[in-house]
Amino acid sequence: LNKDIENDFGFIMQIITSIRNIKSELNVSPKKEADLVCRGQEKQTKIILIVVLVLISGAVATFLFMRQGKEGTVKDFSASQDVANDLGAIEPSSITQQPMMEQTTAVQPVAQAVVQPVAQPVAQPVAEPTVLQQWTDEAGYTWRSMSDGTMTWWTGTEWQKR
Repeated sequence: LNKDIENDFGFIMQIITSIRNIKSELNVSPKKEADLVCRGQEKQTKIILIVVLVLISGAVATFLFMRQGKEGTVKDFSASQDVANDLGAIEPSSITQQPMMEQTTAVQPVAQAVVQPVAQPVAQPVAEPTVLQQWTDEAGYTWRSMSDGTMTWWTGTEWQKR
C-alpha cells in the first residue's frame, strides 16, 4: 500500500514539474496570470448574470400571460357578430327554395274557362337544420350557421344557440 502511495506521489510531482516548465516557457508572470484568471471570472460572472436576468424575465412574462388568460374568461362575441350580421342578410328561403305548383287553366272550344284544382302541398316531415357554414373566431370559439337561420356555438360539450 505504501509503495502505491509513493508511486502516486511521484506521478503527481512529475505533473507539477511539467506544469512549471510549461509556465516558464510561456513567460507568464504570476501577476499576469492572476489578471487573466480575474478577467475570466469577470466574464463568467457577467454571463451568469445575463442568463439569470433572461430566465427571470421569461418567468415574469409567462406569469403575466397566464394571469391574463384567467382574467379574460368573459366571452367576447363581437368578432363573430360581424359574420353573424353578414349571414343574417341571407334569407333561409333563398337557400332551400322548393318549386311552386302553378295553376293551370284549360280552354274549352266553347270559350268557357275551366279551372282545374291546384294540388295541395304535401306536409313534409320537419327535418333538423343543416350546417351551412362553420368557422372558428379569433377567441377560439367554433360557430355554425344553420339552414333555418340560427347560429350556434360549441361549448365544449354541446352546441348552444346564440
